[in-house]
Amino acid sequence: MICSLQRQPVSRALVCVTIALLAYNTVFNTPVAFSVSYSHHLPLVATSIEDLGWVTDPVLNDGGIYHDGGGGATANGYHVQIFADSATNSSGFNFVHNSVAYFGYREPGNPVKQYQFGMTGPEGKAIFSGIVPVGPEGNETDVGPIFAVWMLSGMTPMPDGQTILGVFPCLNEGNSTDFYNTMVQMNVTDPETIAPGESPPFKRLGNGRLFYANEVYYGTFALEVKPDGYLYLYGSDVTGIKLARTPSTPSSIADRNQYTYYNSATKSWQIDPLTKNDATGNIITWSVPLIVDGPKNGTLLGPNVGDVWYDNYHKTTVMMWNDAGIDATFWFRYESPSSYSPETPLSEKSLTSAFSSYAESNEVERSWSKPVGKSQSTAETLQRVIYQQRILTSTSTAIWTPPIPPECAAAPDLNFNYQGHAHPGWDPTGKTLLVSYASCANYVSMAKITWV
Repeated sequence: MICSLQRQPVSRALVCVTIALLAYNTVFNTPVAFSVSYSHHLPLVATSIEDLGWVTDPVLNDGGIYHDGGGGATANGYHVQIFADSATNSSGFNFVHNSVAYFGYREPGNPVKQYQFGMTGPEGKAIFSGIVPVGPEGNETDVGPIFAVWMLSGMTPMPDGQTILGVFPCLNEGNSTDFYNTMVQMNVTDPETIAPGESPPFKRLGNGRLFYANEVYYGTFALEVKPDGYLYLYGSDVTGIKLARTPSTPSSIADRNQYTYYNSATKSWQIDPLTKNDATGNIITWSVPLIVDGPKNGTLLGPNVGDVWYDNYHKTTVMMWNDAGIDATFWFRYESPSSYSPETPLSEKSLTSAFSSYAESNEVERSWSKPVGKSQSTAETLQRVIYQQRILTSTSTAIWTPPIPPECAAAPDLNFNYQGHAHPGWDPTGKTLLVSYASCANYVSMAKITWV
């Protein structure tokens, strides 16, 4: 589907996904999708956005495989997508807490026809074996089958070229009680070496418990290895985004004794994590009000899950996220120090405020540009475009509303999109960007953005 700028009114705020863009030194035009004049990088212009449909493995199960989640990463020549809940029908038959697939393997160039792991049985009628990539360990088994490792976050390729890393929440799925998050490593291997019903090797690192529910879940929002030798772990709460880092060596990545945490208030790294739901020290302070009938209306929501990567086409680090509500607005933000290159360290202050701002050098102690807010006319335009209800808090523009799969109409309480992810490894040139999003707890869809 090629999307135009013509839009139909949206009756409620909780039924669709809107992709939006945030950038520094921004001038907005509207060609096919959007245009941004950017002072340090190539102009960012999307010529088309193509909806590719929802992912499944029609070879193993011709009735469809149903998923939630959809993050992943590319390593060792394979494109990986992970899921937080999978089943072999939309009613939850043959349910497993998580699963993994390769895309572009069965049919190069086609990301929605996947190679699903963890299934057994004849082609066309295979079902999940029940052996999940990541499950309970030790006393976690006392919780029973409702203990879940929700692989809903993104992952990042590691310097060894063979493994990818993610940080996922562990919870009681029966009552949605959070326990802690856990760091998980996957060895990206030749699928032909994996036995039926099994998955590529996964393991939980350290003691299996990274940050507890009363702390910021660093790494669950996003994580990225930079060429400066550090693994950067982004955590989100209702106030915005916080940043930690640790050496990207195997002995350091899951050892909290090696972690430091950036405090933007003091412009320094410190040994103690920032306080959850306190904006002091955020690298981005950002939230939006939930718009819904009932007592939760107006509740502030922060960023949910996202991805961070270096965009080789636009020569900048990109961050993409959803808000934590169920309208799943996508947001892009760009890092723009004047001297940035993929060989230089991430400038943690270059992703600082809820307005548009940029670092005037690649050194965090140097001066910063003044935030660039939006004009009233921009706010009025955005209020009309995005659900006719929401006023955004940053200079931004809505560019596309992904369709909700028509099958979701059968579950009106779940008839919305959420958990958007970027898959930049699909096109390492950055000329196109593959994105995915989940819908009504059953469908993970793909779309492709093509840049000028």
